[in-house]
Amino acid sequence: MEKKALIWLLYQKQWKDYLKERKLQESIRQIFNPIPTIISIDVAMILKGLKITGADEIIQANDIDWVLKEVVRCMLIDGIAWLDISLVNGKIYLAPLSINEVSDLKYDEGGNIIQATIKTELMTKQYIIDEQGKRWVKITTPEQEGEPVPYTREFIPLVEFTGLYTDDEKNISRVEGIEDTIDAINEYEHIIMRIARLHGDPVIWGNVSMDTNEVAEKDEKRQEGEFRYLEVPEGGNLQYLEMSGNVMRYAMEKVQQLKEDVIYEYPELMLNQIMRGGAMTGYAVTLKLTGLDTVISGYRANFEAGLKKTLTYALIMLGKKPEFTVEFEPILPPDKDAVLSRVLQAYSGGLLPFETAVRKIAHLFGEDPQDVLQKLQEVQDVYAQQWEVVSNEEG
Repeated sequence: MEKKALIWLLYQKQWKDYLKERKLQESIRQIFNPIPTIISIDVAMILKGLKITGADEIIQANDIDWVLKEVVRCMLIDGIAWLDISLVNGKIYLAPLSINEVSDLKYDEGGNIIQATIKTELMTKQYIIDEQGKRWVKITTPEQEGEPVPYTREFIPLVEFTGLYTDDEKNISRVEGIEDTIDAINEYEHIIMRIARLHGDPVIWGNVSMDTNEVAEKDEKRQEGEFRYLEVPEGGNLQYLEMSGNVMRYAMEKVQQLKEDVIYEYPELMLNQIMRGGAMTGYAVTLKLTGLDTVISGYRANFEAGLKKTLTYALIMLGKKPEFTVEFEPILPPDKDAVLSRVLQAYSGGLLPFETAVRKIAHLFGEDPQDVLQKLQEVQDVYAQQWEVVSNEEG
């Protein structure tokens, strides 16, 4: 299985299949899996306020919201996506394609696709533009083997949407490599739960002499909850083996550290915490403090370029001029950017207390400052309660 297929399993919350592919213990539960949250927030921000004018026929013939969200999901998870454009009975149909459905790609010097194979459950479609500039297409279905036939258009109706790239031009996922951290956190959580169970039901040991029937009978009653402790026979040395809390404490600290590392790398998670209840202040602050707006802007620019190319091809195939507009809402309102930057600069330079900065930004976005501060405090209280529970269990 390809590495990105593992990410899809986590995104789709197919935990049992994921455990099997990663060869992890089946008893490990999915306690920490931030991938659905990260991807969902990124999709929403990339497509925020998208408005297309001048392409009504294409929009009406397709479930355009689903099509575009699927493309963006593939961009984020696989690092690349495609749209296959088909003209059927005078209508344009757009089919989003994943990394497993497109192969044999070749490009000309301008980056245009000159060869591609599309393979889905319904058909296999092969496009080729040869060295002489001749264009061929071959369509094979489960019922019929196709033959190459001339293709008259100047372009192959397949558009590529790129996500992020490494230095060697390999497409990478927005959450590349995060599965290792997810595994570590869930394994530590598994250890913590096992230790907690041992604390609540410690192992009995000693040099007590009992016959087999007596031990079995007492153990059965103990399991049924009739009593908690076995009596120590006269002259016996029966004890309970209690584990030190150091192991649990280490596991808890390790989990907390790993989670903080993930939140630092993926500020979408911090944004999700702060935005609970619709706190626009947290949205704006998080974007500017972490640079997430830059990441989203990069994805949006690539998506917009692919969308415009798709609409251009589609309108030409309909015999129309490619006249249309594509607009997005700004990730951060530009009229508030200057004020926000000054507040954050003062806060980061130690010239402005945190609460004052939050209050100023809350006013800027029309939020109730006290309500925003309360939401932030609630997030901190959750962590404090978690640690309190652990401390009580160890005690």
